[in-house]
Parts: sequence; structure tokens; C-alpha cells
Amino acid sequence: MHKDRTISRHNAPLSGGGSRGFTLIELLIAIIIAGILLAVVVPGFQGVVEGNRVVTQANQLVGAINYARSEAIRRGTPVVFAGQGGTFANGWCVHDGNGCAGAGLLRMFPAPDGVVVVANVAEVTFDNQGRSQAPGGVVTLSLRPPSCDPGTPNAQTDVVIGPTGRAVANRVDCQ
Repeated sequence: MHKDRTISRHNAPLSGGGSRGFTLIELLIAIIIAGILLAVVVPGFQGVVEGNRVVTQANQLVGAINYARSEAIRRGTPVVFAGQGGTFANGWCVHDGNGCAGAGLLRMFPAPDGVVVVANVAEVTFDNQGRSQAPGGVVTLSLRPPSCDPGTPNAQTDVVIGPTGRAVANRVDCQ
């Protein structure tokens, strides 16, 4: 009862642990699937990056406002939070009333990168009790990505300074 013990070359065990690797077709399919996934994910990821950039700049803006307010209280004299060159799009500074380039400069903040800043005033003065002396009582600084189409949900951040001097950041739809 002797059986034929020949093994065809297709069923022969492979040396090196039995790994065969990928065929060219399997590799091409994997690359095509990865390309499709990247084409879908990358545009959405760009929106996340822009949103994070806006939030970061808004947080820096609120920090600068709080710094100006606390300096006014600490010094017991008015302190000004102002846009450089008359606009917040060029950056902002905190000074004692002698301008962003004068000897009374307390702190300078660079222009935001990749963020549009629109404000209804050029500067806000805080009195010795930290209250805002802005005309109209309420100041709004809007920060948004350059690609912010009107109605885009929660892509814009409005920083609102009330008469008490308190700054609040709110996410709103693009306008």
C-alpha cells in the first residue's frame, strides 16, 4: 500500500516562513483605494486646519485684550488696545496712549497669518477699573479664514468686548 508521495510544485511549502507577498494587481488596488481616500479626506482636513488657525488667533486676541485690561487696572491709568496702522489686520499692540511705535509700547502682536480680521473700531481704551471706553459701548472683532463664504457654519469667531471690558469669543456663521 504505497501511495504516491509526490508534491506538485504549486503546493510545495515556501522557504522563509511561507510569506508570498503581494501581487502587482493587489498593490495597484491598494494604491487606488489610498488615492480615493486621500481625495476625500484632504479637502475636509483643510477646513479643520483653517478653523484651528482662526481659533488660535482669536485666543491670542482675547489674551491681548485681557492683558491690556489688567495693565490698566494694575497701573491705575488708561491703557489702549489698538490695531497697528489703524487696522487689526496688520496686527495689534497694547500701549499707554502714545501709539504702537512710541515709548509707551507695552506689547506688540504680529499680524495674523491666514486669518482675516475685521473690527468696528481701530482701538479700545481701558480705564483704571478695566472698563472699555469704546464708542458705542460694544466692540466686535471678527476673525475668519479667507475662504469663508457667507453662511458657512461656525467658521468665523467674533470677539466681543462689552462695556465692562470683558472679552468673549463666539463661533458664528460666516457673514
